[in-house]
Amino acid sequence: MEAVRPKIRTIDPDKLPAIPAAMFAIIKEAGDPESSLQKLAQVVGREPAFTTQLLKVVNSPFFGHGKEVFSVQQATVAIGSRTVRNLAVAHAVRSTTEDLDLGDFDGVRFWEDSLRRATIARKVAEHVGHEDPLEAFTVGLIQDIGTLFLAYLCPEHSAELNGSRPKPGPARVRVERQLTGLGHPEAFAQTAHTWQLPDDLTEAIVGHHAADARCTSRRGQWLLAFARVSDAVADIFQAGATSELQQVAQGHLDQLPGESPLILEDLCDEIRQEMVGAAREFQIKVERQPTYAQMVAAANRSLININDDYEQITQRLEKLLREKEELTRQLQEKNKELHRLATTDTLTGVANRRHFTEVLVAAIAEAVESGQPISLIMADADHFKKVNDTYGHAVGDDVLKALAERMGEGARPVDTVGRLGGEEFAILLPGAGTSRAQIIAERIRQALRSTPIVARDGTSIRQTASFGGFTWNPRGPAPSPDQMLQAADAGCYDSKRAGRDRVTWRR
Repeated sequence: MEAVRPKIRTIDPDKLPAIPAAMFAIIKEAGDPESSLQKLAQVVGREPAFTTQLLKVVNSPFFGHGKEVFSVQQATVAIGSRTVRNLAVAHAVRSTTEDLDLGDFDGVRFWEDSLRRATIARKVAEHVGHEDPLEAFTVGLIQDIGTLFLAYLCPEHSAELNGSRPKPGPARVRVERQLTGLGHPEAFAQTAHTWQLPDDLTEAIVGHHAADARCTSRRGQWLLAFARVSDAVADIFQAGATSELQQVAQGHLDQLPGESPLILEDLCDEIRQEMVGAAREFQIKVERQPTYAQMVAAANRSLININDDYEQITQRLEKLLREKEELTRQLQEKNKELHRLATTDTLTGVANRRHFTEVLVAAIAEAVESGQPISLIMADADHFKKVNDTYGHAVGDDVLKALAERMGEGARPVDTVGRLGGEEFAILLPGAGTSRAQIIAERIRQALRSTPIVARDGTSIRQTASFGGFTWNPRGPAPSPDQMLQAADAGCYDSKRAGRDRVTWRR
């Protein structure tokens, strides 16, 4: 009879894999308040794999930096040492654990689950206006890493640890403690001490399953809240969308600050989309994510199938669920179409004037609350009447659609492009100061100037536009939407008066 292996209480540091020396140096340098960005860039440049990952993430839509970055020095200056540190921690943990022998523990599914927590944490951090959503992403990505180490250190329990995956977070911790003597928060605490990971990240992760846990700093307290929310919402995907887990997750979301509440259903379906881009940028393999409706339906089916004696009732209820899902899907599609028709310019596909104004009103209010700047760009096609008179209105329509497309390509993902009427367009840039907004306007202007527009009949037209802009930094009374539009429009008029095809900024 095989002897029962004693439970572990303390992890032997010699049995843990070591973080590569180069990554350890980056984390240490990025966390040193006395270090300069130039020195940090030099340390980062010594680790080619992390350098590649850093530039890839910074230049990706996932990060949303806006301006393309070509060197480690530019990336370090653009995002700051704290964000470099967070990326380094995530990269170090992943690279250190990717080759571990986990026995029967499914490492691929583990990293999919971890990426989902990270994506939820980042999305929630963005919603509450946290200063560094990528920090929340890092916490979500590694908050359950202790489970991975338990599977590595206790291979005889790897299958049972893997079998606990479809359980809610607190239940998984209980299974881990029963099997090994440690839950993943305690396992992470000892590992983080050995690896000398940052205290704020460590505090948040160690306490995320303890209701009475508190962090020593305000920033750490936010990270702890993000870790708890991400775990509760991720349980919907892992353990099933039962009524109890839905209530727990929505309860966490309701406690978050913000003008508008986060709805669990909407968040789950947003995460489903966000996972695709995050998996690509961080090279994590994920399966197709279910919709919220599918998860709720699956949970309902599980309840129905508990009692096989009610097979006939089960079949009837499943049919009703399918019909309800289809009706829900049809209703959602119709609602989306109605919303699109009400908010979108039918010709160009960008926001119409009414919707653009609504977004502008909300953005000004948010800028007042957050203290962040807000910029507005107006653009007017040069000599557009001549295009219609020369080539006809069909070609003119093609030109307007191409203008809208190029403005969308030149703007950031967070920006809103709108058509205000005729050949007049506007771009709203929340959080963008004067210099960044001017760069975006100039980029769009040059893209229009350098590449001809090809109409549906093959006509090639070189179309330029005149741009005007206005930036409000939250000092003094907030401008009204009309005042911002008038200021940017005046800049556009100045550009036309000065010869067109240029950018003019109003102070």
